[in-house]
Amino acid sequence: MIKFYQPCTSCFMVFKSARNFAVAIIGFAMLCSTASAQQKRPYNLLWKVTGQGMAKPSFLFGTMHVKDDRAFHFSDSVMLAIQSCPSFALEVHPDTVVKEMFITMSNRDSTRSLKNMLNKADYDKLAKRFKKKNGYPMGDIDPIQAESTLKPERERPDDRKTFVDAYLFGVARAMEKNIYGLENAGDQFKGYFGAHSTEIKERLAYLADSDNDEEELDQTDKLVTVYQEGNVDYIAEYMGEANIADSIMILRNGVMLNSMIARMKEQPIFTAVGVAHLPGENGLIKLLRDKGYIVTAVAADFTGVAEKYGTDYSELKWTAFTDESRGYSLEVPFTPIQTDKILGVNTVFFQDIANDMFFGAFAALESARGSQPVGQKAIDRMVKRLSANQQYKVASIKNILVDGKKAVDIFLKDNAGKGTRYRVVENNNMLYCLYAGNNFSSLNSFYANRFFNSFKSFNPNIEKNKSWITFKNDSAAFSVKIPVQPQLIHRIIPTKISQHTYNVDVNMYMSIDSANLQNYLVRHNDYPAGTFLAQPEKAFDALTKEMTSKGVKVISQKQIIKDGNEGRDLRLVMNNFNMHAQVFIRGNRVYMLLKQNISEGKPIEDNDDFFSSFTFMPYLRSELKEYALDGGNLTVKVFDKPRVIPDSTITYDSFLPKSTTFFTTNPASGDLFGVEHATISNYYRIANIDSLYKRLGNGLVKYSDTLVRDSAITVNGIGGHDFLIKAKESSNMHRYRLFISNDDVVYLSSYQSGKELYSDQSNMFFNSISKINETAPISLASSKAQLILNDLASTDSVTYKYARGALSYYKFQRDELPLLYKALHRSYDDDSLATGTRGKLIQLLADTNDVNTLSELTKLYNVIAKDKQELRPLILKTIVDANKKAGYDLYLNLLTGGESIESDNLYTAFRPMSDSLNFVVANSARIIPLFKNPHYRKNLLNVVNNMTNEKGKYDTYLKEHFNEITAHAMEDLNGYLMHKDSTSNNWYVGVYYYLELMNAIKRQPITNSFTNTIIQKDNYAGLVNNAAITRIKNHLSVSPTVLNKLLDSLSTRLGVLKALNDEKQLEKAPAKYRTQLAFAKTCLYNYLTEAEDITIDKIGLLGTVTNKGNLYYAFKFSSDSEKAEHLGIAGPFKSGSAKYNFKKYNAYADFGDSKVKNWQIQAKKIIPDLLASDAN
Repeated sequence: MIKFYQPCTSCFMVFKSARNFAVAIIGFAMLCSTASAQQKRPYNLLWKVTGQGMAKPSFLFGTMHVKDDRAFHFSDSVMLAIQSCPSFALEVHPDTVVKEMFITMSNRDSTRSLKNMLNKADYDKLAKRFKKKNGYPMGDIDPIQAESTLKPERERPDDRKTFVDAYLFGVARAMEKNIYGLENAGDQFKGYFGAHSTEIKERLAYLADSDNDEEELDQTDKLVTVYQEGNVDYIAEYMGEANIADSIMILRNGVMLNSMIARMKEQPIFTAVGVAHLPGENGLIKLLRDKGYIVTAVAADFTGVAEKYGTDYSELKWTAFTDESRGYSLEVPFTPIQTDKILGVNTVFFQDIANDMFFGAFAALESARGSQPVGQKAIDRMVKRLSANQQYKVASIKNILVDGKKAVDIFLKDNAGKGTRYRVVENNNMLYCLYAGNNFSSLNSFYANRFFNSFKSFNPNIEKNKSWITFKNDSAAFSVKIPVQPQLIHRIIPTKISQHTYNVDVNMYMSIDSANLQNYLVRHNDYPAGTFLAQPEKAFDALTKEMTSKGVKVISQKQIIKDGNEGRDLRLVMNNFNMHAQVFIRGNRVYMLLKQNISEGKPIEDNDDFFSSFTFMPYLRSELKEYALDGGNLTVKVFDKPRVIPDSTITYDSFLPKSTTFFTTNPASGDLFGVEHATISNYYRIANIDSLYKRLGNGLVKYSDTLVRDSAITVNGIGGHDFLIKAKESSNMHRYRLFISNDDVVYLSSYQSGKELYSDQSNMFFNSISKINETAPISLASSKAQLILNDLASTDSVTYKYARGALSYYKFQRDELPLLYKALHRSYDDDSLATGTRGKLIQLLADTNDVNTLSELTKLYNVIAKDKQELRPLILKTIVDANKKAGYDLYLNLLTGGESIESDNLYTAFRPMSDSLNFVVANSARIIPLFKNPHYRKNLLNVVNNMTNEKGKYDTYLKEHFNEITAHAMEDLNGYLMHKDSTSNNWYVGVYYYLELMNAIKRQPITNSFTNTIIQKDNYAGLVNNAAITRIKNHLSVSPTVLNKLLDSLSTRLGVLKALNDEKQLEKAPAKYRTQLAFAKTCLYNYLTEAEDITIDKIGLLGTVTNKGNLYYAFKFSSDSEKAEHLGIAGPFKSGSAKYNFKKYNAYADFGDSKVKNWQIQAKKIIPDLLASDAN
């Protein structure tokens, strides 16, 4: 996937050597397609721009973003032109881009997670490539770092250390030119590297496929060959119109043009942009000419003048940077970036893209003012942390003196020859860290040493905080005292709630007490629109679990109340740093206060007003706006930007077939309000509107909830009901209002704290419903039967679907049955299906019937065509359901008196027999002959199986008719063995039923041959297992080979052991399968596969625990679908006993913890659950 030139794709390229410090440089447009040999063309990458009153010319030059030496053969005129202009411009200003990228990578949130950007397959491939190339795991690094590290490179011995565009930028800087960017760097950055950019996702997915590397490298070689010729017309021809004239390219060229003109009016400027921007009808050359400028190619001579210019900054006057508060100064070539966004530590950073070098420094207090400095220990800790970077290996560590102060120089090197140098200095209770990076060979150069040797330290000017400030946030409704004005940090965190992923806006306010080495943070976030925090206590538990999973140790927690809002007070430790936190939930908003001691190991002292000063303020009043509901008859008032959830499918079988739901969040309080609107079907029938209110109101109250109030109300002339419901699980109170206006049904709901249920804002919402248009009244109580039955015959598919759906909720009355009988004799397109329209009509007669129902069904049964026989089983069952007293005899007459039913739905035809086994016994003379019908036999055997499950009640009957029932058993078995590869289970099920019958009626002659045939000829372990168990129960021999094979498998072992135990033959099982450990493992496996319905991947013994004199075996296991390990136990056992209980599971598993840690404690904890489970 070679991206030759796409809008914005070449705006930025990651500066690989500096990726650990979130640095990037600017890159520009690349060329496309394949090169072919041509005759020598004039070199015209440089163009002179004159006219429009300019006293001196400006220049336009086309660049390429490569290090290949072939692209650096500049004509003499290029450097002379740069020298002649006081200003120099690129597409975007490099410093701005570096700062943007640095902050983004330092301040990244989970939207920039590679796992969120890529699907699992691409992520796994990318991680594998990363590990192979770099020798260490990729982890969850920023996408910018991943792309820069994995982008294919083919290094040449003569490659330059930086790119063409970056080199020219360095030349201009060395000449001390004014530097400008033609485009907005922030916009270009977001389009190319932003978390929501489709570009970066596509590029990363492309990089995941290593097969693309050679193709892309070969293409780059060809591109350089084309660029080397230096002819803009040839480049345009090579690229093709599509690559230089797409809409975004044209738009960007327009932006660059306007910027160039504005700059040229001030002073001459040399502009260097990707060469793709120059040619064509929409290229910069043509656009400048269209504006009246004279644009001419500059004659190209190559006498070596360009080689006399360079990017050496070492002889320039460098920029001095001084930090009085931290007590140090240093020099860098130009103005550095300064940020507090890395863990609250002030960092100074300078990126030299022209020389492929970066410099940086940061400083931190060793201990709070007044505390004893830790000196060498602090240096040692810093050295240890810096040396732990798994990307690099330590090349050298050297103790040195800097201005007589202790210091350490650390050189790190990776496999690619890149490196980073650190210098750690301790002075005046401060720890300073300077760093530089690039090619390892450059780390001790004159250029690098000038930076390190420029460092000076002095007494820092840190004042004690004389008085704290009161910080108020009206929109979040809180007030708190903190040391200094806080820094706002905003995060968007994708969060999974009930299987849906939402973006949660998190706002954090961080205030740093530099004098006392304390961090203070206040965080708040609302649950996203459409969700509500229903059970605060679960949220508190989830928070502590999340902290624990991230390495935070929860020392203590207790419940607290602040202004009536529940919270938790937490004492925490992470990496030997102590923290104190308080978390509160107010309605749909979560607040967290955190105080952290920056001094390692120092305890948190409650000696300030941070926690005690925190108070909740009244919510701001938010504006409500009118919102028209679907249909345009009614309006309600909502807050801004409601989240609409349209009904994506029409529920035809509901009397409210289509609805629209939306949620609106009060931005001031975070309270959630919901609106649902639906229209009543014109087929619906109910006695009166009060009955409808009752039916819909009952739907609001869950089984465990309590209806506190149901009051009739009228709002703006619209009748309704007001409900107050108490949720049992959370004890939260929920307020609802239900309005019915003719055929419009509107639910209003709120999810908020109890104190806000009847606030002014809440009342404004619940009283906001209003009528725009009068609608025609509807008759709820009138018959809709004729309308439904007529519309079932409609040729309009939508009308038909609505009418057919009405059969699911419309309750036919007896006086409407004549209409129903008539409709039954009408043909429908889906009559070949039991679930078709006529099938639905037949089923209605089971609930609504009269004296004519059986005769109508009999007539219908007899006239049904052969191709519509799927309806016959349904008619037979409905005859019995409609009138059990007279129906059974009629049912049997129809079933036995005519031709065989040809249907795939015969189970329905024989369901009345399973429902009345005594009827089967009483009518055996007529039913037993039906076993001769091979189509009926499986379902008749199902009836027999139901008899065997009645624990001996029907054994006399079954023994009396055993030979007649099994007369075709061998025939059916042979049929199964012939058809066992079929997807149909008709044959298998019948064989299984025969085995179950043989288990109930034992020692019958056929049992030996029947079961022996299965064992010898079937390769399906499940049925072989059943056959072996049947032989054991009938005291027939099972070969040791078969028995051991079945016992060796955990899936079949327990059934065989139980059969042997029931028949007092347990000693026939080899001893290794009868040990307590083997039985315990078998029990747990059986419990997991049957009770928990999971497929086990691995199961292994951990050990044993004892409880009240009983022994329990503990195991760890994992499933095929979830690789996380869980703990399970089996027992109780008496030590040394070989007596086992086969009537219970004897096992239990804990799925709460995804890791098995202190297994003895975990095992003992779930013993009561095991005993309670088996007791039930």
